[in-house]
Amino acid sequence: MDTLSIIMSKAERLAELLPESGILSVVRHIEVAERHYTTGRQEEESDLFDDVIYRTNHAFEGILRESYTILAEQESANVQAYAIEQYLAENSIFEERVMELFTNYRRKWRNPSTHDHVGTFTESEAFLAILSVTAFVGMLMDQMVERLVFDQQELQLAEQADQLRQGLDDHRGEPLFDRVVYLLQTFAGSESATAGKNELELLASLRAYVHTAAPNIIVTHEPLLSDDFGTLHPDLLLREGEDVAVVEVKRLRRWSGPQRRSAMDQLKRYVTAANAIGGVVLITPPPNARESEPEHIHVVVETLGADRMLTAIHVAPKGAA
Repeated sequence: MDTLSIIMSKAERLAELLPESGILSVVRHIEVAERHYTTGRQEEESDLFDDVIYRTNHAFEGILRESYTILAEQESANVQAYAIEQYLAENSIFEERVMELFTNYRRKWRNPSTHDHVGTFTESEAFLAILSVTAFVGMLMDQMVERLVFDQQELQLAEQADQLRQGLDDHRGEPLFDRVVYLLQTFAGSESATAGKNELELLASLRAYVHTAAPNIIVTHEPLLSDDFGTLHPDLLLREGEDVAVVEVKRLRRWSGPQRRSAMDQLKRYVTAANAIGGVVLITPPPNARESEPEHIHVVVETLGADRMLTAIHVAPKGAA
């Protein structure tokens, strides 16, 4: 797996959404760190492994500055790196998994290299530092892209807000789960569903759509759940009063019976863990598979006990059977 190529593609998308960002410089530091690591191994120059940490630290500081601007909506130009780190650590800015990666890199490489001027790093430590900062940068860029897409979609949907809310208001007497199904079906047939380049951006667009159409419904992104088999992270929980519905989003070019069964089983586990009234999985094709508005929206409903429902909404592109 070419991790450098993967984070470069993420950085290019982020730079497209926010041209004034300095995100490409962050990737450049990782690229140079990998070069130092390779040279250090080939030429048996152990000092270069210290230079690896120097570069990964720059990448770490750089991505924190970029995220401070986007996620915390704060100007970073005149703020010290330590102050940014403290603010991000103490104000629940990062998603759970991003926070774990942040804490890990800060404790194992950033702090030791900053506070111990005679410390040296081995080849193995340099290798782990590159992997750790690359994972952190990649995951954090995902969160930043998602925020920018959400804000962009919310701004675009503002002009349609009254129309969207009126459509949902026509269903105000229905249970939460029925209104959630309605919301996802209308989203699936809208331009918002084709805006995202990948599943991450599709989910951000959906969150903006729900927030605009149904501001009274509380939306939680990737909540932490658990059951007897471990921890779970469904895409969304939608809550209104005591009622909760689970939403899972998938972007797939092809959709088969076994895939539907697997998705419904996954949804069943989420619904049970969340003690939800039901769950919906939305499956859409990638943008390049959709000629224009979807021709087919297939809905499959299953019961889960006496009072819970599972629903699959599959958007098939034009020409699909």
